[in-house]
Amino acid sequence: MASRNQNRPPRSPSSISGGGLGWEEQEGATNVERKPFGTVNRKLDVTATSDVGSCAEGSDCGNVEFTKEEVDALVNERLKMKKFDHKGNLELVSELNARLKVCIKWFQKRDESHVEEEGKLQIALDASEKKCTETEAEMKNQGGDI
Repeated sequence: MASRNQNRPPRSPSSISGGGLGWEEQEGATNVERKPFGTVNRKLDVTATSDVGSCAEGSDCGNVEFTKEEVDALVNERLKMKKFDHKGNLELVSELNARLKVCIKWFQKRDESHVEEEGKLQIALDASEKKCTETEAEMKNQGGDI
């Protein structure tokens, strides 16, 4: 007969037969589905929306402007977190994330407008170069006729 570990308690009839509480009845079962933070806190989930704040996707957010100094300050900002104030720390981080998202959206819109402007300028430059070469060729032809 194999020796049993002396540190274990003796087997009970419920553990031997597989009786006791079923998986569904156990307290603290790990199969509980977690809800998103927005649902739990009854707040708007910022990550689920396309934009932060009152700006809609198609609308122009003209009132949001950032300077280079403001962007640098936002990126280099150090949060003053407290050791055991988890709710306060969560609010600080979510506020910083929201401001960073607004800044990123602003930057993306500015970048898109700069790309469009660059394309228009390139088209205008090509047209003026073409006109200039045509004018030069025309002047050479007129100069040869005289």
